[in-house]
Amino acid sequence: LLVQKMQGKEYLKDAIMKVDDKMLDKIKDPLFFKDLELDYGKIFLNGTKLKDGLPVISYYENTCFELVNETLGEVDGDDSFYLTQKTIKPIVMGHPFMVLSTKHFLKNLKELGFKTFGDFIDESYDNCDDAGDRIDIISRNLERLDMTESKKFYNDTRSICEHNQNHLMYLQGRYKSDLWKNLDELFKKY
Repeated sequence: LLVQKMQGKEYLKDAIMKVDDKMLDKIKDPLFFKDLELDYGKIFLNGTKLKDGLPVISYYENTCFELVNETLGEVDGDDSFYLTQKTIKPIVMGHPFMVLSTKHFLKNLKELGFKTFGDFIDESYDNCDDAGDRIDIISRNLERLDMTESKKFYNDTRSICEHNQNHLMYLQGRYKSDLWKNLDELFKKY
């Protein structure tokens, strides 16, 4: 639905669009690049099992924000929360983002301690039951973010992006610390 909504839009001329290979035949003149090898090299990539978890660095160097199409979100009214590498990548790379996912995805992300960009874009899509309504609001955001506005959006959100990076590192450290603490307590019992 999102790809169909985006077809023929002016904002695609300045975009990097990466979609599943099955979608390529449905997109007219796709801007699709396989740049991981250029960023990381063959030797590193051959030793990496989860290539889809790696950010393409050059994409982030040449863009001002990311539209993430998360794994879930097609079913109207679905409010399950499933955070994947798709959302983690812009956080790690210090990029502002919008997420097309399930209802209340952003609300759940905030409950984990992350910040979103509602002061700069319309995030009311997060409250929509209907996937089509979420896509419509996101599409209007994209239409408003021309190159000048995109650069302003990027610059104005530096503190949010930095908070999200730091918070992700904190959560990663806390997870490892809690895991070892819990394992230690378990081993002491036995």
